Amino acid sequence: MLTTFENITYDESIIIKSRRHVLSVLLSIIVFVILSILPVIIVTIAFSLEIPVFKNPNINILLLLASCYYMIYLLVFTSELISYYYDLLLVTNSNVISIDQSSMFSRKILQFNLEQIEDINVNITGFIPTFFNFGNIIIQTAGTKELTVIKGMPNPQKIASKIMELRNIYTQN
Repeated sequence: MLTTFENITYDESIIIKSRRHVLSVLLSIIVFVILSILPVIIVTIAFSLEIPVFKNPNINILLLLASCYYMIYLLVFTSELISYYYDLLLVTNSNVISIDQSSMFSRKILQFNLEQIEDINVNITGFIPTFFNFGNIIIQTAGTKELTVIKGMPNPQKIASKIMELRNIYTQN
C-alpha cells in the first residue's frame, strides 16, 4: 500500500483518500467469472458428446492449450486487479491528485492545485451506480479544454462538494 507520496509537500495534509467503488468493476468481475468457467463447460460438453479428440494422444495438446488459456486469463485478471487497486484519488488541503493505473506498467498521475479548479460535475448513470451511490467526478481546470474524468468513485457528490469547499477556503487565504 502506498504510504508516501512524492507530490505532497510537508505542509499538506490528506483530506480524502479514495479508491474506485468495488461495483464499478462489476462487469469485469462477471466477465472473468464466465471466462474461468467456460473451458470446464466446453470440456464437459465434449466428454458428454464423446468427441474422439479426448480419446487419443491429442489430450496433451488440449492440456497445453488449456494451460495457455489460463495463463493469459490470470495475466489479464491480475492486470485488472492492479489497475483497480492502484487507481486512487487524493485530496489535500491545496491539491487534488488523481492516480490512474491504466495497465501493469502504465500509470498517469494528474495533479491540480485547488485554485486551478474552475468547475466540478458529478455523473451517475445507471441503476447500480445510482442505487449504490458511485459515479464519475468531472473536473474542469483553468487553462485546459480537456475535462478530467475520475471514474467510479464512491459518494461522488460528497467528494465534489468537499473539493469545492476546500477550493473556496484555499482561494480565500
